[in-house]
Amino acid sequence: MLPAVTTPWFKSAVLGLALLGLGATAAARHDPPGWRRLVLQTVSEPDTFYLSAFRDGDLRLSFPDGLRPITFHTRASVTDGCRWLGIEKLVPLDANTYAYAYSEVILDCAFDAKPADMTPRIGLVHVE
Repeated sequence: MLPAVTTPWFKSAVLGLALLGLGATAAARHDPPGWRRLVLQTVSEPDTFYLSAFRDGDLRLSFPDGLRPITFHTRASVTDGCRWLGIEKLVPLDANTYAYAYSEVILDCAFDAKPADMTPRIGLVHVE
């Protein structure tokens, strides 16, 4: 028998921790004023790795003066033996949408490297 589990203090502590967790989760979903969420909409080739600022999902950025052109540069050494640069260009189309273009450049490769194929893509980025 576990008397501590049935005590009012234990139940209050569990309830308090649950409410604290819900509050922290809700607070994390709300961005400060001026911050907006960028959602990438594009087609990805299967079994392809993109050097993208969106690699972990949506982005959150501040737009105090409205949308403006943005360029992201991401560098990485890849398993093909080369160092790559991923370039993402976002150009405003309207108040809530960017045109999206992704390209890659090989910076350098090991002597015996076999570079992977380049995988450019285009799409849209919605600003919510």
